[in-house]
Amino acid sequence: MRAWAGDCGTDLQISVYAAAEGFLDSLREGKAYDAAFLDIHLRSKIDGMDIAQAIRQRRDEMIIVFVTSFMDYVLRGYEVRALRYLIKPAKRRDLYACLDAVTATLKSRDEQSYYWKAAGTDARLRFRDILYFEIFSHTASLHAVDGAVFEFAKRLIDLESELPAFFVRCHRSYIVNIHHVFALKKNTVELDSTLELPVSQRRRQAVHEAFVRYRM
Repeated sequence: MRAWAGDCGTDLQISVYAAAEGFLDSLREGKAYDAAFLDIHLRSKIDGMDIAQAIRQRRDEMIIVFVTSFMDYVLRGYEVRALRYLIKPAKRRDLYACLDAVTATLKSRDEQSYYWKAAGTDARLRFRDILYFEIFSHTASLHAVDGAVFEFAKRLIDLESELPAFFVRCHRSYIVNIHHVFALKKNTVELDSTLELPVSQRRRQAVHEAFVRYRM
């Protein structure tokens, strides 16, 4: 892996766990990984498939690659959305192709996410998981599909320029993800969550056009 990173000029950090328990403990402690390379057969009561299921419960976006001497588990890999299988002993070209696929997946994911900084920490959320933004003065509140709310410093004009076209300003204080608009009403938009946001008269036409373009 380090040879691949050197050839690609990629900064790569690798954590190696001799036992499944150590890796699972790190997940419980909140440690984040972009990808996990899992051997299916382990000298433990826990096998690679068990670890993969635990990953999906705690870190749904993590990329999973199985490293195995057997192909018997390929169909089960669909259950945990494994990206690839590497057959041991893995050939250099196969490992490089796998790492290229992991990188491409991460890049595609990054391009479909919104990034912000709060309290000195970088954060990211996929656009599809954002319901709307509420802006007051120079503070933005990001409201997520799962009910979480994140606050960070941002001017409205700057926020608008950072979002794709399906995020529409429906009011002087709100920018809504049109993909989550269930219905248009006279002075509001109803979201999938049944929450309603105000729509100002001057922005009603723009909201309607966006709804027709992206939802109908």
